[in-house]
Amino acid sequence: ILESPQFTLLLGEAQEPVVVHAMAIATLSDPLNCLINGHMKEAQEKSAELPYIEKDDFLRLCEFAYRGDYTTPPFGGGSGDQNTDSDVLARLADRDRRPDCHPRYKIASTFVTRLSRHPGEDWTPVLLGHARMYCIADRYMIQALKDVTLFKLHHSLKGYSHDLADRSNDIIDVVHFAYSSHNTSDRIEYEDEDLDDLRELLVEYIASEAFQLEKVIEGLLDEGGQFAVDFWRVMKGEL
Repeated sequence: ILESPQFTLLLGEAQEPVVVHAMAIATLSDPLNCLINGHMKEAQEKSAELPYIEKDDFLRLCEFAYRGDYTTPPFGGGSGDQNTDSDVLARLADRDRRPDCHPRYKIASTFVTRLSRHPGEDWTPVLLGHARMYCIADRYMIQALKDVTLFKLHHSLKGYSHDLADRSNDIIDVVHFAYSSHNTSDRIEYEDEDLDDLRELLVEYIASEAFQLEKVIEGLLDEGGQFAVDFWRVMKGEL
């Protein structure tokens, strides 16, 4: 990787340049390999524009490419990487070794344990940061990164539960992000299509905290759309 040619990515609307080793990004997935090593102009010029990915998110993608993990975004008003889950891959590997552990995040078994961390702080950057990383992984078909983002988001949501009394509205921005068709795919046929993993995790979390999130749920249901349908189906135990 370190001996491979350098490749320049121009990120966001400001086209901020980030230079990486080509192989580090190309080995993540077939779409990225095509971008880096294919026959398109970008591959020949060793440069490509990614206007829909901001620099901070791409740096986390690079971090994952080089070491298989990424630093959790800091809480609002915070700084540094105090929220890094250094053992995330070990936990994922342990999960995969257990034959009785289903990869879904079910209400009854998932949100029992509560984690107390940084009470009262702004959770929006943390939750949205993981959601954005999930969408990048989904866009470029990086399954390993999707697994890590879901694990980290689930871990963060357990800690967020302690702040619901003061910061229950933080979850609304994340739900709006996840249910934007620009970020995740809408289902056309509800009965035949699987629910997107990010949407499913958020809906199950909200359902598991229904009493504390009553006002939030009322507002989201009042907006209608696919969240309302998905929430109702989760509550009926159909997902």
